[in-house]
Amino acid sequence: MQNAQTLSFENLIIKPSNHIDNYQKLNRIGEGAYGIVYRAKHKTTNKICAIKRLKAKESDEIGFPLYSLREIHLLAKLTHKNIVKLYEILAGNEYDQVFMAMEYCEQDLGSLVDYLDNPFSSSEIKCLMEQLLEGILYFHRHDIIHRDLKLSNILLNSKGVLKIADLGLARIFFDNTELTPGVITLWYRAPEILFGSTSYTSAIDMWSIGCIFAELMCHKPFMPGSTQIEQIRLIINSIGSFSKDESEYYSRQNSIKNIIPFISHESLDLLYGLFDYIPETRITAKNALNHKYFDEIPKATRICDFPRFPEIRNKNFYNSVENNINQGHDHIKDLKVLNLDSSGLLENSDKNTPIQSIKSKKNISKNIKSYEFEFEFDVHDLIDNDKTGKPKKKSKKGHN
Repeated sequence: MQNAQTLSFENLIIKPSNHIDNYQKLNRIGEGAYGIVYRAKHKTTNKICAIKRLKAKESDEIGFPLYSLREIHLLAKLTHKNIVKLYEILAGNEYDQVFMAMEYCEQDLGSLVDYLDNPFSSSEIKCLMEQLLEGILYFHRHDIIHRDLKLSNILLNSKGVLKIADLGLARIFFDNTELTPGVITLWYRAPEILFGSTSYTSAIDMWSIGCIFAELMCHKPFMPGSTQIEQIRLIINSIGSFSKDESEYYSRQNSIKNIIPFISHESLDLLYGLFDYIPETRITAKNALNHKYFDEIPKATRICDFPRFPEIRNKNFYNSVENNINQGHDHIKDLKVLNLDSSGLLENSDKNTPIQSIKSKKNISKNIKSYEFEFEFDVHDLIDNDKTGKPKKKSKKGHN
């Protein structure tokens, strides 16, 4: 049965409110399976934001993959301090050029853990976990599963506020909904996903949060398997057997403590709850926020006192792509390289392609939008797996 708080998506229409030429590209900050991201500045307001170009469908059919539309639709509806904010949808000079202008965050947790020796203290980890759980609780209260929680998808702004990002795999779920198997980056994948379940619940996000919690404490990936079989083996070796026997409780806790010997009693108990093999009894976001871990000394660092870090997201872009490949996103190997030319965000070509200016190449005036379009969809577009979002082509603007 649908939760009373489930967001309504029926008949939602999203139109681009601006053109990409209103922004100046500053530098490239990342690329994933679902788009290329730049830091950019609005030419009028000087506001810094993150611009993501959506990847068009790789076929002769006009349109965008469903994951791109899901991210737009969900971000347009979700409003929470710990979820990255969507500012506007931008049109490009071509029909298949669509961009998202989003809140810019200076860091992602993956980069900080990778490139700093001791990025977070115990009280700082507690602050991050509290914010992460509050954001995920908001998702789950609205019947949404994120399905791709990992350190690189968790951002941190200069004020110490955590933001959950990359909603391309997020899904609204209902009772008895059949879902896609094999989601979530391998290292963060719950056992039920590894065993092929298509009837999983929001509990899969809680397992991923357990992996994130352990990674923040270890300063390295907790269970970095390279295949599904190896991932299952790592889970058993790190956490213990799949036995339902209560006598396994302490042996499982000891397995975790062997890997994180300095872990506190309450941290261990919370981690054990997140790593419950049974999805129905795995700790929920609400119960995790009420766990004694957050009452334990040291208390969580206040957000206003959270340390400021040097910005390192931009220095290791290709390393982050390689890490994503190693974590199970093999299709990232096939991504094309985007030219870092001074003209903007629209050049998509091979490394050896000469740098060209879009404006001179297309001879398009700054004041003319070549196309207008809108996205129209209903709730089934966010649930079905076999649909492709298609912008509705409208009249081409005339020259004045």
